[in-house]
Amino acid sequence: MTGSRAIKLITAAVVFVIVGVGIYLRNTRGEEQELADLPEGVIAQACELTVSDLDAYLASLPEKQRETKSKDLEGALEELIEKRLLMAEARKLPEEVVPDTEGMDRQESQEVLLKALREHVVKDVKVPEKDIRAYYEEHKYEYEGQPGGSYEEMHGSIADYLRYDLKYEAFDKYKESLVAKADVKMDREWILEVRARVRDPLAEARASGKVVIADFGRGI
Repeated sequence: MTGSRAIKLITAAVVFVIVGVGIYLRNTRGEEQELADLPEGVIAQACELTVSDLDAYLASLPEKQRETKSKDLEGALEELIEKRLLMAEARKLPEEVVPDTEGMDRQESQEVLLKALREHVVKDVKVPEKDIRAYYEEHKYEYEGQPGGSYEEMHGSIADYLRYDLKYEAFDKYKESLVAKADVKMDREWILEVRARVRDPLAEARASGKVVIADFGRGI
């Protein structure tokens, strides 16, 4: 087996286990408030999503993403719910911050609108001065003695670097608040059927005797 093929197979196995562990851990949670008995054909309420909507969403994804997300339909549904809620908010953006999407296809225009929403939500995120100073002091050895290495000269670059993570966290909290406010419900029967088809990846990994990588962090 060539080195490149071996790497591809190992990578595929790692992705499978990471995805599988995320699904399995989610499946072992206790009673969940977001599960409910919904009208026939509806798998998520608040966005009124159907299986056809989910299938169309998966079909719109690049092949690699589609393959991965098809192994975790519950995660894919949660992602689609989030996207629908975000798009609803993007359509409420002030006119002056709405980008021109003329000539774009539907998917491209949605991505542009979602990016505009993100920038609008995090536009006021600032890094505390003490954090900028602390970062500079911790990494001072990298800058001292170099042209442009003083605190005043490095201040803007460090602030931009630290602001990236703060923006990510701020938008994550915004998305969580949107879902909570929408009081999203997913169809109990459909979710349980999906979960019933998921095997325990940890048991399979132990039985295989092969080296695997498992992610017990944020999951998918």
